Amino acid sequence: MKLLKQVVKNVRKAWNRNWSATILLLLFLGCGLTTASKILYDLAMKEGFQILRAATLELGGDIRAHVLRGHVLLRGIAQIIGGFPAVDSPETQRILSSFGPSCMISRLEILFPGDRLLSNNGKWFDVKGRLSFLENARPEIHISDLAEDIDGSGKLVLRTYVPIWKDGNIEALLIGVTDVEKLPQQYNTWAFGRQSYIYLVEGKSGKFLVDTWHKTLSSMEALGSRKAKPGYSYEKVRTDFMEGRSGNIAFLSRTTGEYLYAHYEPVGVNHWVVILSAPESVVFRSAEQVRLIFYILTAFVFVVCAAYFAWMLAKARKQTKEKEMLLRQVRSMFAVEKTLFDAHRISARLGEALMKVADMMDAEWAFFIIFAWERGGIPRVWTDQGAVKGTEENGSGPEGLCPKLYEALRQKGHILLMRSGRGAADDRLSADVLEECSRLCRRDAGTIMATPVESAEGFPIGVLGVANMRSVYENADCLKNVALSFSMAFHNMKFHQKIREMGMIDYLTGLLNRNSFQSNVPEYARLQSVPLACIYIDANGLHELNNSAGHAEGDRMLRYIAGTLKREFGEEHTYRIGGDEFVVFVLNEAEEEIRRRLERVERDIEAKGYHVSCGMGWSAGETPVQKLISEAEQRMYDAKSRYYQQTGNDRRGAR
Repeated sequence: MKLLKQVVKNVRKAWNRNWSATILLLLFLGCGLTTASKILYDLAMKEGFQILRAATLELGGDIRAHVLRGHVLLRGIAQIIGGFPAVDSPETQRILSSFGPSCMISRLEILFPGDRLLSNNGKWFDVKGRLSFLENARPEIHISDLAEDIDGSGKLVLRTYVPIWKDGNIEALLIGVTDVEKLPQQYNTWAFGRQSYIYLVEGKSGKFLVDTWHKTLSSMEALGSRKAKPGYSYEKVRTDFMEGRSGNIAFLSRTTGEYLYAHYEPVGVNHWVVILSAPESVVFRSAEQVRLIFYILTAFVFVVCAAYFAWMLAKARKQTKEKEMLLRQVRSMFAVEKTLFDAHRISARLGEALMKVADMMDAEWAFFIIFAWERGGIPRVWTDQGAVKGTEENGSGPEGLCPKLYEALRQKGHILLMRSGRGAADDRLSADVLEECSRLCRRDAGTIMATPVESAEGFPIGVLGVANMRSVYENADCLKNVALSFSMAFHNMKFHQKIREMGMIDYLTGLLNRNSFQSNVPEYARLQSVPLACIYIDANGLHELNNSAGHAEGDRMLRYIAGTLKREFGEEHTYRIGGDEFVVFVLNEAEEEIRRRLERVERDIEAKGYHVSCGMGWSAGETPVQKLISEAEQRMYDAKSRYYQQTGNDRRGAR
């Protein structure tokens, strides 16, 4: 303290003795600001290019992934068609007609030897001179160049050719037709608040496949007619396109009259190149803002700097005192934060932290009331003595738990400060709130200081407060500063609780998972003389559905089965224990009634177009639960065997 006072005194003497030093300091400060402005401006420009490049790379990856997913889908369909007795069978036509747009593919067609083409609507076309079976009958999947559709509409399309094999020969070619007009709807970018434009170009021909800036597709030749900014050239762009390199180009827009900056990257598919461009005013907006801000800041600093130094010297003693107080508060806040660090594992830490808050505020006790509460979760009310029991019955929300305190906080803003003797209205309000807090916390409250605790998104979590302060405060800033620590502690507790729940719940269906099943089986085994049924269910055809229609359709099937089981048997004893296996326990219910309910489940699932195999074991209480489970599982396998014998479509292999 004495050393700081001596430093301030020496600075004041130096100020009075040497004004030239102050002026020189201002000059150095101005030069520093100017240099920093230049550096930050260059960094902001570099950042603009980095954003453009990162967004282009991400977009190219999305396009490549989209194409590869389309290849996987088409290869699977080609394998299915190749397994039919004839490629042009009715089953094939049903596949073509029922296909919906997916992974860039708008529709399906099949090209046969002799250049005959079967369309998705079942019509045959003679495409000699337009499509060649011999030229495209390759073992690998390949994509054609941009061409017109066969229907004579003039629409431009891309065709993905996939061989259909039979007996080691290419019997026909499955064609995935991509409608180029619809491609812009499938791709967007986050760069510059979506104020950027996407181009997809055939690297060799220079034809545009996607152009979100113009209404019609053009080519690199048309783009090359625009004036390039000095330092950039279209010759380098053409060379990079041919050699598969990335780069930048800036050219003058005829529409806006300003330069468009673009970055291009090879997609890795068919020599395609993706280009992302944005106006100069957008790309370098932050750079211009930085430069303007620094100009204003430099002028402002020169105007007020001298006055600031004078004020700083005059207030040095007061500031020193405030800093000492702030340091003490920071230490207290750090101690609170340190205490709350592992509150998600040791709930007693909340009480310890509240004790430190009470010490920091020179109060008799502190409390933390939680609004965002769930039954069976974190206790609602905490004091420096720990959790207060029995508060979960006090309403479901803040209005029901502590309506007076909640209303006072809502009316007075973020901070509520109450002391005795502040007027009739405040006294009446304070008395209601004091009585409410005393009831909730089981502690007598004579005065209260409180502040809301909010999440990072601004949602109310609860209220942090202290009661019966021995010191007089002008505001609740200190209390407000530690509220963030309690917000983070509550978030960690909720997250920790969620992680524990996720270990017991199946994410896809919302049912209990295998961990819960294995954990709860001993509980069922301890049931004595209670009728108990175990139902084992297996989803038939999940593997085939995943292969034919994709995993999303398989997931939809599992969710529907799970929903049907929940509606019929509830969630408390219903489990998903494997990929396509479910187990349900039914307690204290007659066997005939359970079988009727199980039949309803099977009918509902079959009505949706799915099928399950079910097995049930029932006992009046004398059969061990493991034996009951084994009986249900074996009966399920027997039902599954009968199902596949009837359908003749058993690809599961031996169990």
